[in-house]
Amino acid sequence: TTLAANLALVMHYVFGKRAAVVDLDLQNGGLNPILHLDPEQTIASLIEFTSRLDSLKLEAALTKHPSGIYLLAAPRRLEDAERISDVTVGVVLDLMRQLFDFVVVDCGNHVDENAIAAWERCDELLYVVDQSLVAAHGAGRFRELFGRLGLRLDEPRFILNKFDPHNVVTEEAIVR
Repeated sequence: TTLAANLALVMHYVFGKRAAVVDLDLQNGGLNPILHLDPEQTIASLIEFTSRLDSLKLEAALTKHPSGIYLLAAPRRLEDAERISDVTVGVVLDLMRQLFDFVVVDCGNHVDENAIAAWERCDELLYVVDQSLVAAHGAGRFRELFGRLGLRLDEPRFILNKFDPHNVVTEEAIVR
């Protein structure tokens, strides 16, 4: 979540590009507090427009951050998370790719149809791994799934988060 927010900010500040971040971690909704925003509208506002979504409806659901990036927030209510379908995610992301130079998506830490809909549309996929054998094992399982899905993107990129050179679990062990 922190990485997603910071990537969107970098794309805007450093490269001067129109950037948006989408919170598909639908049950946690961590981008709101990270960005210090309290959005009135969320992705749940777009469910009824899936078959006829246009840029005006999408823009109404976005929250502009003071930095200039835009947030499409996770639903306010936990029970609304289940109403978001992969079809809605696909339509929203397809339109967002037309409106923004960069769209950064936080898929959270579990695999579901919504995450796969995002992966199908991505140009880069970053998988964050912490410095543990459990995380490395999970990353291996993810790589196998990603290969079986046959997505247009060849390989995800793995990012080692919070690296500690003194940790007994070395980078080499994680790579293996």
